[in-house]
Amino acid sequence: MNELDQLKLLRLQQEKQYINTEMIEALARELLDELVQWTNNEVFTPRGGELQLDFTLGAPNAGVYVPAASPFHPRMEFRTSLISDIYADAFTFPIVCHRISTETDSLSHFNQIEQFNTVPVRFVSPLPELHALNVAKLFRPMCEEISAQHLSRKHDRWTPQPSDVRCRFIMFELMIVWTFFHELGHAVQGHHRMHSKGRLSGFDWNYMEIEESVPFSAGDLGGATGRPGETEPDLAAQARELMADAEATDLTLKYLVARNRLTFNVWYLLLCSMGCMFQRFYAIYPDNLDVSHAKHPHPVIRDETSQLLCMNWVADYLVANKNINSREASVMSLTYLSVRASLMTGLFRSQRIEKRDDSSGLPSYMALITNTDGQWKSYLRKLLPDIERQVPEALSYHLIELNSLEYWFQLIKAAALSIPEN
Repeated sequence: MNELDQLKLLRLQQEKQYINTEMIEALARELLDELVQWTNNEVFTPRGGELQLDFTLGAPNAGVYVPAASPFHPRMEFRTSLISDIYADAFTFPIVCHRISTETDSLSHFNQIEQFNTVPVRFVSPLPELHALNVAKLFRPMCEEISAQHLSRKHDRWTPQPSDVRCRFIMFELMIVWTFFHELGHAVQGHHRMHSKGRLSGFDWNYMEIEESVPFSAGDLGGATGRPGETEPDLAAQARELMADAEATDLTLKYLVARNRLTFNVWYLLLCSMGCMFQRFYAIYPDNLDVSHAKHPHPVIRDETSQLLCMNWVADYLVANKNINSREASVMSLTYLSVRASLMTGLFRSQRIEKRDDSSGLPSYMALITNTDGQWKSYLRKLLPDIERQVPEALSYHLIELNSLEYWFQLIKAAALSIPEN
């Protein structure tokens, strides 16, 4: 069952006492300012508009406000508490990976899977080897300085190696970048035009990643399911969230390509970053794949559809750049990294917040994502009519000409229709 461990949640709160909020907010602000500048140069300024971004207080969240009267003047919001939570996940991810490697058999069992033995990207260490050039240029000087400081002094329990420190900076960056592009996706796809009320004059739309209209229970880290019987599932809204996820994944991959940083090891950390974000929203979802009564689909659905795009996008990119002769040549490498990322993020969440009385079974999120292939596709099939109806609207409005929305739609349509109807 998906039950949060109150003692673990208390420890997460205690962690925040050791976070230098001024430092991480400054880092996040510099990164987001770069993204805003790119977005305005490429999207809004040519149309006489401007995207603004604010850091605000409140429960962890992010969102975008699109004025119906001036949709080229959206305002994006990042809560500082979300920045802190993202940093805490990025900071602890290498630590938990090392604990999983040394204190459990999970990673050793995974490394013994015969079908992956000859995969060229396979690595048996807790993290892949990362180099200074894998880190964002903006973060690189601080990252390397911190790495050198760790190596110069002896730690009592564990000394972070350069790859551990670089992993922290890369995941902090990618979680923020992906979230930024998700919120941007709502604006550039014109989602404010798609809601039936949105067609009425004067309506403004605010898309928050976590649905604050549904009461949270103590310690929730995100997500909201609504209550069956009180509301009908908003399938059209859930479809738009998947469309915004697709925009986020596409733009994040292009962001890495533009900076010459799309390597297998960084791509693996992107999958881990996305997995951490989706599992953040899973906190109060049920441990089943019944259709959610919220405006966001179940996080497993978001995870699976985003990974589907991520894998196919990279396979086609490798072919286009003549790194491989055919898509089939990349299948095992991409599958290995994807499965490993799902394993490590599932165990990471379990170590961090999940209450587990029996450690022999899979953590609840891992059980859903590994054992329910037909179920997630059945869920996706229910969303397909609303996706199919809204994708053409988004494409006719889309403010970024070179987008992958139609490409993504064909992938998820094929996946949804790959199982017989119930």
